[in-house]
Amino acid sequence: FDGQIDAKHFGTSDVFQDGILGQSAKFDATQHAEWTGAFDTDAAWTVGLWLMADTSLSGVFSKIEPEGRRRGFEVIWQKGRFQINLVSKWGTDAIELVTQEPVTSKKWHHLVVSHDGTRRAEGVRVFIDGQPAATKTMNDTLKGPTACSEPLRIGRRDANLGFYGQLDELRLLQRPVTAQEAESWFWSERLRGIAAKPAAKRSTVDTTLLQDWFVEHHANPQTLTAHKRVRESKAAEARLRESIPTTLVMQEMASPRKTHLLTRGQYDHTAEEVQPGVPASLSMWPADATPNRLGFAKWLVSKENPLTARVAVNRLWMQCFGEGLVRTVNDFGSQGEAPSHPELLDWLAVRFMQSGWDVKAMLKLMVMSATYRQSSQYSARDP
Repeated sequence: FDGQIDAKHFGTSDVFQDGILGQSAKFDATQHAEWTGAFDTDAAWTVGLWLMADTSLSGVFSKIEPEGRRRGFEVIWQKGRFQINLVSKWGTDAIELVTQEPVTSKKWHHLVVSHDGTRRAEGVRVFIDGQPAATKTMNDTLKGPTACSEPLRIGRRDANLGFYGQLDELRLLQRPVTAQEAESWFWSERLRGIAAKPAAKRSTVDTTLLQDWFVEHHANPQTLTAHKRVRESKAAEARLRESIPTTLVMQEMASPRKTHLLTRGQYDHTAEEVQPGVPASLSMWPADATPNRLGFAKWLVSKENPLTARVAVNRLWMQCFGEGLVRTVNDFGSQGEAPSHPELLDWLAVRFMQSGWDVKAMLKLMVMSATYRQSSQYSARDP
């Protein structure tokens, strides 16, 4: 795919980007290529290529009828797994395999699909990045031929499902390959591609891969042992870091960003600058509090601002009794109702703050009170 695809082009213009060896073809499901050369799918065969998928579902390549019996073969990328279908008649006379372990998207992978011509699922072998890939057999009923007159579609399943991503170094063989050949195939193209790049343009992954291969094949035993220990230690460190829980944190800017009133709400019509503050009718800003989120949190729970505690205990009272001491639990302002028992509300609020805002202790206090333990059954003797 070095700047051209040696096949008939369909759809939007070809796009080429840096690939494994030279340039790769970039697809967005609006274009594909069709190759009409001889390729006997009833005999033994192997197809190999490099791909970098961008989405969860794509048609990688196919040589299959779009309707009717749907005779032929196809490879589909689905959520990191490859589905391989060899079809004589869809559903009843076919081989359907799916690779078990998903691979990452937006990363180059080498795929090799090899069939020994026996028309049995065990005769289909899949290699990913030079290693045999475990597959799950969904259908193993192929008896008839898979040969069809359709072209080999590169970057498309049929008339509908296209490919999103990059493809490179597509090769067709009219024979099966061994595991050793598949591994050599992967390494030869991967290393040649890295070595062809100037050192300054190699990514960290490329440099590490090249170094690992050199050490494993050409280093002395002492270096090989040390390299293996370093790699195992890095893997153990990565596992340890992944096991540590994480949480979101916030940090104040060294120089707070200026905030202005906006004239008529327009972002480019600023008026006077404003500063952080709170409603003076509630309570004063704590003298030791900085004008930021931390200061606001301190003001919110300070003893000089009992509103927070009142609202909190009122909600807990509503959970226990079905109705708050202030019935308008979402409105403690001038539009809300006055508390039915203001002294009780204040006492609970003060106790809540003095307990260190202990919700469990406050709920225990409420449910163990004589009020809560009274029966709700109506009695004519009790007015």
